[in-house]
Amino acid sequence: MNLLTGCCCCVHCWRFNKEERVVDQDYSKRFYSVLAPAYDWVFGKVLDEGRREAARLVRAGQKVLEVGVGTGLGLRHYPSGCHVVGVDISPKMLDKARWFALTKGNGTKIELKCMDATSMEFVDGSFDVVVAPYVVTTVGEPTRLCAEMRRVCKHNGRVIVVSNTREKGVYGAVKTALSPVMEKVGFSTSLDVAAVLGQSGLRVVEERRVNPLRIHKLLVAEPE
Repeated sequence: MNLLTGCCCCVHCWRFNKEERVVDQDYSKRFYSVLAPAYDWVFGKVLDEGRREAARLVRAGQKVLEVGVGTGLGLRHYPSGCHVVGVDISPKMLDKARWFALTKGNGTKIELKCMDATSMEFVDGSFDVVVAPYVVTTVGEPTRLCAEMRRVCKHNGRVIVVSNTREKGVYGAVKTALSPVMEKVGFSTSLDVAAVLGQSGLRVVEERRVNPLRIHKLLVAEPE
């Protein structure tokens, strides 16, 4: 395994977006930095199915960008022979991810960077696949994030998102009502993720539920 590390932080202070009902980005960054030591224990096994199913859609030899790589829990699931670039806004999360990559990287070439995913340094069309597990609802500008993912994805590539999302019916009403509470732990439950992808020039071609109680969705999108 070849592990390259980098750091190029460009953190922006974002305002709360009432129309999209998303989290305050500065608050989210602080929350996940504090949570970093316990993140694997809190969000490890319970969310692992989504990470694993997303990685199964990646083929050996592809260049992959994982947005919101966190502590690196998803790195072990990618097929050997990939080149995975992981970015995250939290340096403390990346400290754990580097150790995870060294010990459980599955023989994959891994590069980790501290970066604001709404303003990435990569040139257009850099990646065959962009994977975003549990990150779209944690940022202050989700449309801008998805537009960046589309930009760095090849025109014939795919963007794979695992996320909580707005629902219809009674289930949706409960999730919307709980969203202000969930924002205190770093994410929104009322954001329509498929709509945000569409507004960013990404067409959803596959959608299915993952994880216990099927509260998250895996969405596969292609650039328009």
